[in-house]
Amino acid sequence: NSARMVSVLVCVVVAAGMGNAAPPHLGHPPEFNWGTLGGMTFAHVTKATTFNTTDLDLLKKYQIVQFDKGQNSASMPFATLEDRFIAAARQIKHVNPKATLLMYLNGLIDFPNFQRLHNATRANRSLLITNAHGVLVETLPPLGTFDMRNSAMRELFVSDAVYGVESGAFDGVFIDRANWASRGLLQITNGTAPQEKSLAANGWDATILASLVPAQTQLFRDLTIALGAAAIVLAKETGGGAPFLDWEVANAAMTTDTFCSSYAPPSVKPPTGAGLSFTAPIQGHILGWQRTTMMTVNTSTFAKCQTMCVEYQSCEAVQYNTQIDRCWLLNASYNAHLYCMHGTGVEWVSNRKAPAATTCKTPPPAQANMSFGYDPVQCLQDMRTVVDAAIRQQLTESHGQGPPGDPISRTFTMGCFLIAAGKYSYFSHASWLKSEAWSLAGTEWWPEYDMALGEPVDPPLMPASSGVKGQFSRRFSSGTIVSVDLNAQRAHITWGRT
Repeated sequence: NSARMVSVLVCVVVAAGMGNAAPPHLGHPPEFNWGTLGGMTFAHVTKATTFNTTDLDLLKKYQIVQFDKGQNSASMPFATLEDRFIAAARQIKHVNPKATLLMYLNGLIDFPNFQRLHNATRANRSLLITNAHGVLVETLPPLGTFDMRNSAMRELFVSDAVYGVESGAFDGVFIDRANWASRGLLQITNGTAPQEKSLAANGWDATILASLVPAQTQLFRDLTIALGAAAIVLAKETGGGAPFLDWEVANAAMTTDTFCSSYAPPSVKPPTGAGLSFTAPIQGHILGWQRTTMMTVNTSTFAKCQTMCVEYQSCEAVQYNTQIDRCWLLNASYNAHLYCMHGTGVEWVSNRKAPAATTCKTPPPAQANMSFGYDPVQCLQDMRTVVDAAIRQQLTESHGQGPPGDPISRTFTMGCFLIAAGKYSYFSHASWLKSEAWSLAGTEWWPEYDMALGEPVDPPLMPASSGVKGQFSRRFSSGTIVSVDLNAQRAHITWGRT
Protein backbone atom coordinates (compact mmCIF):
# COMPACT_ATOMS: atom_id res chain seq x y z
CA ASN A 1 0.00 0.00 0.00
CA SER A 2 0.99 3.64 -0.26
CA ALA A 3 1.90 3.94 3.42
CA ARG A 4 4.31 1.02 3.10
CA MET A 5 5.83 2.49 -0.06
CA VAL A 6 6.46 5.78 1.70
CA SER A 7 7.91 3.94 4.70
CA VAL A 8 10.40 2.29 2.35
CA LEU A 9 11.09 5.72 0.92
CA VAL A 10 11.93 6.98 4.42
CA CYS A 11 14.56 4.28 4.78
CA VAL A 12 15.99 5.01 1.34
CA VAL A 13 16.12 8.75 2.03
CA VAL A 14 17.80 8.26 5.39
CA ALA A 15 20.29 5.77 4.00
CA ALA A 16 21.15 8.11 1.15
CA GLY A 17 22.13 10.80 3.65
CA MET A 18 24.55 8.52 5.49
CA GLY A 19 28.16 8.65 4.51
CA ASN A 20 31.37 6.94 5.53
CA ALA A 21 33.20 10.09 6.62
CA ALA A 22 34.03 10.54 10.30
CA PRO A 23 31.52 12.72 12.13
CA PRO A 24 32.59 16.33 12.66
CA HIS A 25 34.23 17.00 16.01
CA LEU A 26 34.52 20.16 18.06
CA GLY A 27 37.44 22.17 16.78
CA HIS A 28 37.09 24.84 19.45
CA PRO A 29 34.87 23.50 22.26
CA PRO A 30 33.27 25.70 24.93
CA GLU A 31 34.54 25.86 28.50
CA PHE A 32 33.63 22.68 30.41
CA ASN A 33 34.21 21.66 34.01
CA TRP A 34 33.10 18.58 35.92
CA GLY A 35 33.66 20.37 39.23
CA THR A 36 30.04 21.50 39.49
CA LEU A 37 26.90 21.15 37.40
CA GLY A 38 27.25 24.90 36.82
CA GLY A 39 30.44 24.18 34.90
CA MET A 40 28.41 22.45 32.19
CA THR A 41 25.43 24.75 31.65
CA PHE A 42 23.96 26.82 28.84
CA ALA A 43 21.31 29.56 28.66
CA HIS A 44 18.81 30.03 25.84
CA VAL A 45 17.18 33.38 26.51
CA THR A 46 15.37 36.32 25.02
CA LYS A 47 14.66 39.80 26.33
CA ALA A 48 12.96 42.62 24.47
CA THR A 49 15.53 45.17 25.63
CA THR A 50 19.28 45.24 26.02
CA PHE A 51 20.67 43.36 29.00
CA ASN A 52 21.23 45.32 32.19
CA THR A 53 23.93 44.70 34.82
CA THR A 54 21.80 42.19 36.72
CA ASP A 55 21.11 40.24 33.52
CA LEU A 56 24.77 40.16 32.61
CA ASP A 57 25.81 39.06 36.10
CA LEU A 58 23.59 36.02 35.55
CA LEU A 59 24.41 35.26 31.92
CA LYS A 60 28.17 35.51 32.33
CA LYS A 61 28.05 32.37 34.49
CA TYR A 62 27.03 30.09 31.62
CA GLN A 63 29.47 28.36 29.29
CA ILE A 64 27.12 28.76 26.30
CA VAL A 65 24.57 31.50 25.64
CA GLN A 66 22.14 31.78 22.74
CA PHE A 67 19.15 34.00 22.06
CA ASP A 68 15.62 33.50 20.84
CA LYS A 69 13.54 35.47 18.36
CA GLY A 70 12.33 38.27 20.63
CA GLN A 71 15.80 39.51 21.53
CA ASN A 72 16.15 43.32 21.49
CA SER A 73 12.76 43.67 19.77
CA ALA A 74 11.97 46.82 21.78
CA SER A 75 15.42 48.36 21.93
CA MET A 76 16.21 47.76 18.23
CA PRO A 77 12.74 47.56 16.60
CA PHE A 78 13.83 48.35 13.05
CA ALA A 79 17.02 46.27 12.94
CA THR A 80 17.20 42.87 11.36
CA LEU A 81 17.11 40.08 13.93
CA GLU A 82 20.62 39.00 13.01
CA ASP A 83 21.93 42.42 14.09
CA ARG A 84 19.85 42.32 17.27
CA PHE A 85 21.49 39.00 18.10
CA ILE A 86 24.95 40.37 17.37
CA ALA A 87 24.37 43.32 19.70
CA ALA A 88 23.26 40.99 22.51
CA ALA A 89 26.18 38.61 21.93
CA ARG A 90 28.66 41.46 22.18
CA GLN A 91 27.22 42.35 25.58
CA ILE A 92 27.90 38.80 26.81
CA LYS A 93 31.37 38.67 25.27
CA HIS A 94 32.24 41.93 27.01
CA VAL A 95 31.60 40.50 30.49
CA ASN A 96 32.79 36.97 29.70
CA PRO A 97 35.18 36.74 26.75
CA LYS A 98 35.43 32.96 27.26
CA ALA A 99 31.70 32.40 26.75
CA THR A 100 30.59 30.53 23.65
CA LEU A 101 27.80 32.32 21.75
CA LEU A 102 25.58 30.60 19.21
CA MET A 103 23.38 32.48 16.73
CA TYR A 104 19.82 31.20 16.38
CA LEU A 105 18.49 30.53 12.89
CA ASN A 106 15.37 28.59 11.97
CA GLY A 107 16.11 26.01 9.31
CA LEU A 108 12.60 26.09 7.84
CA ILE A 109 10.39 29.00 8.88
CA ASP A 110 10.60 32.30 7.00
CA PHE A 111 10.31 34.70 9.96
CA PRO A 112 10.00 38.31 8.69
CA ASN A 113 12.36 39.71 11.33
CA PHE A 114 15.25 37.78 9.81
CA GLN A 115 15.33 40.44 7.15
CA ARG A 116 18.48 39.20 5.42
CA LEU A 117 16.55 36.04 4.55
CA HIS A 118 13.00 37.31 4.33
CA ASN A 119 13.77 40.18 1.95
CA ALA A 120 15.26 37.66 -0.46
CA THR A 121 12.30 35.27 -0.25
CA ARG A 122 9.88 38.13 -0.87
CA ALA A 123 11.77 39.01 -4.02
CA ASN A 124 12.09 35.39 -5.17
CA ARG A 125 9.21 33.14 -4.12
CA SER A 126 10.90 30.09 -5.65
CA LEU A 127 13.03 30.02 -2.50
CA LEU A 128 9.93 28.86 -0.59
CA ILE A 129 8.18 25.49 -0.85
CA THR A 130 4.97 25.19 -2.84
CA ASN A 131 3.09 21.94 -3.39
CA ALA A 132 1.81 20.36 -6.61
CA HIS A 133 -1.19 22.70 -6.54
CA GLY A 134 1.00 25.78 -6.36
CA VAL A 135 -0.01 26.41 -2.74
CA LEU A 136 2.57 27.84 -0.36
CA VAL A 137 3.52 25.17 2.18
CA GLU A 138 3.49 26.41 5.78
CA THR A 139 5.31 25.08 8.81
CA LEU A 140 4.07 27.81 11.16
CA PRO A 141 1.05 29.39 9.46
CA PRO A 142 0.90 31.84 7.83
CA LEU A 143 4.69 31.93 7.37
CA GLY A 144 6.34 30.30 4.38
CA THR A 145 8.87 27.46 4.48
CA PHE A 146 12.43 27.64 3.15
CA ASP A 147 12.96 25.24 0.25
CA MET A 148 16.29 23.71 1.26
CA ARG A 149 16.07 21.43 -1.79
CA ASN A 150 16.94 24.56 -3.76
CA SER A 151 20.71 25.16 -3.69
CA ALA A 152 20.10 28.91 -3.96
CA MET A 153 18.11 28.84 -0.72
CA ARG A 154 20.82 26.86 1.04
CA GLU A 155 23.45 29.31 -0.16
CA LEU A 156 21.39 32.24 1.11
CA PHE A 157 20.93 30.57 4.48
CA VAL A 158 24.60 29.67 4.82
CA SER A 159 25.61 33.24 3.97
CA ASP A 160 23.42 34.46 6.81
CA ALA A 161 25.14 32.08 9.23
CA VAL A 162 28.54 33.26 7.99
CA TYR A 163 27.43 36.87 8.53
CA GLY A 164 26.78 36.16 12.19
CA VAL A 165 30.00 34.25 12.84
CA GLU A 166 32.20 36.69 10.91
CA SER A 167 30.87 39.52 13.09
CA GLY A 168 33.15 38.13 15.79
CA ALA A 169 30.25 37.97 18.24
CA PHE A 170 29.30 34.35 17.58
CA ASP A 171 31.22 31.09 17.76
CA GLY A 172 28.71 29.08 15.79
CA VAL A 173 25.06 28.61 14.98
CA PHE A 174 21.99 27.00 16.54
CA ILE A 175 19.70 25.72 13.78
CA ASP A 176 16.11 25.10 14.84
CA ARG A 177 13.88 22.45 13.17
CA ALA A 178 16.97 20.61 11.98
CA ASN A 179 15.27 17.28 11.26
CA TRP A 180 11.67 18.46 11.14
CA ALA A 181 11.05 16.90 7.72
CA SER A 182 11.93 13.44 9.08
CA ARG A 183 9.44 13.87 11.88
CA GLY A 184 6.77 15.19 9.53
CA LEU A 185 7.27 12.26 7.19
CA LEU A 186 6.78 9.80 10.04
CA GLN A 187 3.65 11.61 11.15
CA ILE A 188 2.06 11.75 7.73
CA THR A 189 2.71 8.07 7.06
CA ASN A 190 2.55 6.37 10.45
CA GLY A 191 1.09 9.03 12.72
CA THR A 192 -2.40 9.74 13.92
CA ALA A 193 -5.20 11.01 11.71
CA PRO A 194 -5.13 14.49 13.34
CA GLN A 195 -1.37 14.75 12.70
CA GLU A 196 -1.81 13.82 9.05
CA LYS A 197 -4.76 16.18 8.69
CA SER A 198 -2.83 19.06 10.23
CA LEU A 199 0.13 18.60 7.91
CA ALA A 200 -2.11 18.28 4.84
CA ALA A 201 -4.01 21.42 5.82
CA ASN A 202 -0.73 23.34 5.69
CA GLY A 203 0.11 22.04 2.23
CA TRP A 204 2.44 19.16 3.14
CA ASP A 205 2.43 15.73 1.55
CA ALA A 206 4.67 12.69 1.81
CA THR A 207 6.51 13.41 -1.43
CA ILE A 208 7.56 16.92 -0.35
CA LEU A 209 8.62 15.74 3.09
CA ALA A 210 10.62 12.81 1.73
CA SER A 211 12.48 15.08 -0.68
CA LEU A 212 13.19 17.59 2.10
CA VAL A 213 14.88 15.05 4.42
CA PRO A 214 18.18 14.83 2.48
CA ALA A 215 18.01 18.56 1.74
CA GLN A 216 18.02 19.37 5.47
CA THR A 217 20.99 17.06 5.90
CA GLN A 218 22.79 18.74 3.02
CA LEU A 219 22.24 22.12 4.65
CA PHE A 220 24.33 21.00 7.62
CA ARG A 221 27.08 19.72 5.36
CA ASP A 222 27.14 23.14 3.72
CA LEU A 223 27.16 24.96 7.06
CA THR A 224 29.95 22.80 8.47
CA ILE A 225 32.13 23.42 5.43
CA ALA A 226 31.42 27.16 5.22
CA LEU A 227 31.89 27.94 8.91
CA GLY A 228 35.00 25.82 9.34
CA ALA A 229 36.23 23.34 11.91
CA ALA A 230 36.46 25.90 14.72
CA ALA A 231 32.75 26.77 14.60
CA ILE A 232 29.93 24.96 16.39
CA VAL A 233 27.08 23.85 14.13
CA LEU A 234 24.22 22.76 16.38
CA ALA A 235 21.24 20.84 15.04
CA LYS A 236 18.13 21.45 17.14
CA GLU A 237 16.19 18.20 16.81
CA THR A 238 12.43 17.85 17.07
CA GLY A 239 12.02 14.41 18.64
CA GLY A 240 8.84 12.51 17.89
CA GLY A 241 10.63 9.32 16.94
CA ALA A 242 12.42 10.76 13.91
CA PRO A 243 15.84 9.26 13.07
CA PHE A 244 18.62 11.17 14.82
CA LEU A 245 21.28 11.32 12.11
CA ASP A 246 22.39 14.95 12.02
CA TRP A 247 25.45 14.01 14.06
CA GLU A 248 26.92 12.81 10.77
CA VAL A 249 27.02 16.36 9.43
CA ALA A 250 26.96 18.58 12.54
CA ASN A 251 29.16 18.62 15.64
CA ALA A 252 26.45 19.57 18.16
CA ALA A 253 22.78 18.92 18.87
CA MET A 254 19.87 19.75 21.13
CA THR A 255 17.61 16.73 21.28
CA THR A 256 14.16 18.20 21.98
CA ASP A 257 12.51 21.31 23.40
CA THR A 258 11.81 19.46 26.62
CA PHE A 259 14.55 17.13 27.83
CA CYS A 260 12.84 14.50 30.02
CA SER A 261 10.05 17.00 30.73
CA SER A 262 7.25 18.88 28.98
CA TYR A 263 5.63 22.23 28.43
CA ALA A 264 2.86 23.26 30.81
CA PRO A 265 -0.67 22.06 29.99
CA PRO A 266 -2.35 24.42 27.49
CA SER A 267 -4.80 25.82 30.04
CA VAL A 268 -2.06 27.00 32.37
CA LYS A 269 -1.78 30.77 32.07
CA PRO A 270 0.31 33.08 34.23
CA PRO A 271 -1.95 35.55 36.03
CA THR A 272 -1.76 39.23 35.16
CA GLY A 273 -3.10 42.38 36.70
CA ALA A 274 -2.82 44.45 39.82
CA GLY A 275 -2.40 43.12 43.32
CA LEU A 276 -0.11 40.19 42.49
CA SER A 277 2.14 38.94 45.24
CA PHE A 278 4.90 36.32 44.98
CA THR A 279 5.08 33.55 47.54
CA ALA A 280 8.13 31.31 47.30
CA PRO A 281 6.81 28.30 49.27
CA ILE A 282 4.06 27.60 46.75
CA GLN A 283 6.06 27.96 43.54
CA GLY A 284 5.65 24.91 41.37
CA HIS A 285 2.79 23.36 43.30
CA ILE A 286 -0.13 25.18 41.73
CA LEU A 287 -0.11 24.83 37.96
CA GLY A 288 -2.22 27.86 37.21
CA TRP A 289 -0.43 30.21 39.54
CA GLN A 290 3.16 29.06 39.86
CA ARG A 291 4.48 32.47 40.80
CA THR A 292 1.72 34.09 42.77
CA THR A 293 -1.13 33.86 45.23
CA MET A 294 -2.95 36.13 42.75
CA MET A 295 -3.61 38.67 45.46
CA THR A 296 -3.86 39.05 49.19
CA VAL A 297 -7.49 38.09 49.58
CA ASN A 298 -9.71 40.31 51.61
CA THR A 299 -12.71 40.16 49.31
CA SER A 300 -16.05 40.47 51.03
CA THR A 301 -18.47 39.64 48.26
CA PHE A 302 -19.10 36.58 46.15
CA ALA A 303 -19.29 38.83 43.06
CA LYS A 304 -15.77 40.06 43.64
CA CYS A 305 -14.53 36.50 43.87
CA GLN A 306 -16.31 35.57 40.64
CA THR A 307 -14.73 38.57 38.92
CA MET A 308 -11.31 37.39 40.04
CA CYS A 309 -11.92 33.98 38.55
CA VAL A 310 -12.95 35.39 35.19
CA GLU A 311 -10.15 37.95 35.14
CA TYR A 312 -7.40 35.42 35.56
CA GLN A 313 -8.98 32.79 33.30
CA SER A 314 -7.43 29.97 35.28
CA CYS A 315 -10.40 28.42 37.01
CA GLU A 316 -13.72 26.91 36.05
CA ALA A 317 -15.61 27.52 39.30
CA VAL A 318 -15.40 29.63 42.40
CA GLN A 319 -16.93 29.61 45.83
CA TYR A 320 -16.69 32.19 48.57
CA ASN A 321 -16.86 31.54 52.29
CA THR A 322 -17.56 34.73 54.22
CA GLN A 323 -16.81 33.13 57.56
CA ILE A 324 -13.19 32.34 56.80
CA ASP A 325 -12.65 35.15 54.30
CA ARG A 326 -11.23 33.12 51.45
CA CYS A 327 -11.86 32.42 47.78
CA TRP A 328 -11.82 28.88 46.49
CA LEU A 329 -10.64 28.50 42.91
CA LEU A 330 -10.97 25.28 40.95
CA ASN A 331 -8.24 24.72 38.37
CA ALA A 332 -9.69 23.72 35.00
CA SER A 333 -6.90 21.27 34.16
CA TYR A 334 -6.99 19.43 37.46
CA ASN A 335 -10.66 19.67 38.35
CA ALA A 336 -10.52 16.86 40.89
CA HIS A 337 -8.79 19.24 43.24
CA LEU A 338 -9.71 22.48 44.89
CA TYR A 339 -7.16 25.11 45.80
CA CYS A 340 -7.31 27.02 49.03
CA MET A 341 -6.17 30.60 48.63
CA HIS A 342 -5.52 33.16 51.30
CA GLY A 343 -3.26 36.05 52.17
CA THR A 344 -0.19 33.96 52.93
CA GLY A 345 -0.26 31.45 50.11
CA VAL A 346 -2.10 28.72 48.25
CA GLU A 347 -2.63 25.28 49.70
CA TRP A 348 -3.90 22.00 48.30
CA VAL A 349 -7.29 20.55 49.17
CA SER A 350 -8.17 17.20 47.65
CA ASN A 351 -11.92 17.62 47.23
CA ARG A 352 -14.40 19.98 45.62
CA LYS A 353 -16.19 21.01 48.76
CA ALA A 354 -15.41 24.36 50.33
CA PRO A 355 -13.30 23.23 53.28
CA ALA A 356 -13.40 24.53 56.80
CA ALA A 357 -10.62 26.87 57.86
CA THR A 358 -8.69 24.01 59.42
CA THR A 359 -8.63 21.65 56.41
CA CYS A 360 -6.13 23.43 54.18
CA LYS A 361 -3.07 21.24 53.96
CA THR A 362 0.52 21.52 52.86
CA PRO A 363 0.79 20.89 49.12
CA PRO A 364 1.85 17.37 48.15
CA PRO A 365 4.94 16.89 45.99
CA ALA A 366 4.52 18.66 42.68
CA GLN A 367 5.56 15.44 40.91
CA ALA A 368 1.88 14.60 40.53
CA ASN A 369 1.48 17.62 38.31
CA MET A 370 4.43 16.81 36.07
CA SER A 371 3.06 13.87 34.10
CA PHE A 372 1.45 16.05 31.44
CA GLY A 373 3.31 15.49 28.16
CA TYR A 374 6.17 13.51 29.72
CA ASP A 375 7.26 10.47 27.72
CA PRO A 376 9.72 8.04 29.38
CA VAL A 377 10.56 6.46 26.02
CA GLN A 378 11.50 9.84 24.52
CA CYS A 379 13.40 10.68 27.71
CA LEU A 380 15.53 7.56 27.41
CA GLN A 381 16.08 8.22 23.71
CA ASP A 382 17.32 11.72 24.52
CA MET A 383 19.61 10.40 27.24
CA ARG A 384 21.10 7.90 24.80
CA THR A 385 21.67 10.72 22.32
CA VAL A 386 23.67 12.58 24.98
CA VAL A 387 25.75 9.46 25.67
CA ASP A 388 26.42 8.73 22.00
CA ALA A 389 27.39 12.33 21.23
CA ALA A 390 29.92 12.40 24.06
CA ILE A 391 31.51 9.20 22.76
CA ARG A 392 31.86 10.90 19.36
CA GLN A 393 33.39 14.00 21.04
CA GLN A 394 30.38 16.06 20.03
CA LEU A 395 28.39 18.63 22.00
CA THR A 396 24.82 18.31 23.27
CA GLU A 397 22.42 20.71 24.95
CA SER A 398 19.68 19.26 27.17
CA HIS A 399 16.88 21.76 27.83
CA GLY A 400 14.79 20.61 30.80
CA GLN A 401 11.64 22.42 31.89
CA GLY A 402 9.25 22.49 34.82
CA PRO A 403 7.03 24.66 37.01
CA PRO A 404 9.06 27.71 38.11
CA GLY A 405 10.84 27.17 41.39
CA ASP A 406 9.75 23.55 41.73
CA PRO A 407 12.68 21.48 43.08
CA ILE A 408 11.14 18.08 42.30
CA SER A 409 10.83 18.56 38.54
CA ARG A 410 14.23 20.23 38.50
CA THR A 411 15.86 17.34 40.35
CA PHE A 412 14.39 14.92 37.83
CA THR A 413 15.73 16.67 34.72
CA MET A 414 19.09 17.23 36.43
CA GLY A 415 19.21 13.58 37.45
CA CYS A 416 18.44 12.34 33.94
CA PHE A 417 21.13 14.61 32.55
CA LEU A 418 23.79 13.53 35.04
CA ILE A 419 23.03 9.85 34.42
CA ALA A 420 23.83 10.41 30.73
CA ALA A 421 26.35 13.28 30.68
CA GLY A 422 29.82 13.11 29.20
CA LYS A 423 32.39 15.71 28.26
CA TYR A 424 30.77 18.60 26.36
CA SER A 425 27.29 17.71 27.56
CA TYR A 426 25.51 20.91 28.67
CA PHE A 427 22.34 21.40 30.68
CA SER A 428 19.64 23.97 31.37
CA HIS A 429 16.38 23.89 33.32
CA ALA A 430 13.85 26.61 32.52
CA SER A 431 10.22 27.48 33.20
CA TRP A 432 7.74 25.24 31.39
CA LEU A 433 5.45 28.14 30.48
CA LYS A 434 5.78 28.71 26.73
CA SER A 435 6.07 32.44 27.37
CA GLU A 436 9.10 31.84 29.58
CA ALA A 437 10.72 28.58 28.43
CA TRP A 438 13.13 30.33 26.08
CA SER A 439 13.33 33.69 27.81
CA LEU A 440 15.44 35.43 30.41
CA ALA A 441 12.34 35.56 32.64
CA GLY A 442 12.28 31.76 32.81
CA THR A 443 16.02 31.39 33.43
CA GLU A 444 17.58 31.06 36.86
CA TRP A 445 20.94 30.03 38.31
CA TRP A 446 19.76 27.16 40.47
CA PRO A 447 21.41 26.34 43.84
CA GLU A 448 22.31 22.88 42.54
CA TYR A 449 24.57 24.48 39.93
CA ASP A 450 27.06 25.30 42.69
CA MET A 451 27.02 21.89 44.37
CA ALA A 452 30.12 19.72 44.15
CA LEU A 453 30.02 17.13 41.36
CA GLY A 454 33.36 15.81 40.11
CA GLU A 455 34.12 13.43 37.29
CA PRO A 456 31.88 10.38 36.97
CA VAL A 457 32.99 7.22 38.71
CA ASP A 458 30.43 5.07 36.90
CA PRO A 459 29.66 4.86 33.18
CA PRO A 460 26.58 6.62 31.80
CA LEU A 461 23.19 4.90 31.86
CA MET A 462 24.31 2.40 34.47
CA PRO A 463 21.30 0.27 35.53
CA ALA A 464 20.33 0.61 39.17
CA SER A 465 21.08 -2.25 41.53
CA SER A 466 17.33 -2.93 41.71
CA GLY A 467 17.45 -4.34 38.21
CA VAL A 468 14.15 -2.63 37.43
CA LYS A 469 13.84 -1.42 33.86
CA GLY A 470 14.07 2.34 33.59
CA GLN A 471 15.99 2.79 36.85
CA PHE A 472 19.57 4.09 36.69
CA SER A 473 22.23 5.28 39.12
CA ARG A 474 25.62 6.96 38.89
CA ARG A 475 28.34 8.10 41.28
CA PHE A 476 30.71 11.05 40.94
CA SER A 477 34.12 11.68 42.47
CA SER A 478 32.89 14.30 44.96
CA GLY A 479 30.62 11.70 46.52
CA THR A 480 27.54 12.87 44.62
CA ILE A 481 25.15 9.99 43.95
CA VAL A 482 22.33 10.21 41.40
CA SER A 483 19.43 7.81 40.95
CA VAL A 484 16.49 8.11 38.57
CA ASP A 485 13.34 6.16 37.81
CA LEU A 486 12.09 7.10 34.35
CA ASN A 487 8.75 5.34 34.68
CA ALA A 488 7.92 6.94 38.03
CA GLN A 489 9.42 10.25 36.87
CA ARG A 490 11.43 10.59 40.04
CA ALA A 491 15.05 11.27 40.85
CA HIS A 492 17.19 11.62 43.94
CA ILE A 493 20.52 13.40 44.13
CA THR A 494 22.76 13.22 47.18
CA TRP A 495 25.29 15.96 46.64
CA GLY A 496 28.91 15.41 47.61
CA ARG A 497 31.44 17.75 49.12
CA THR A 498 34.07 19.90 47.50
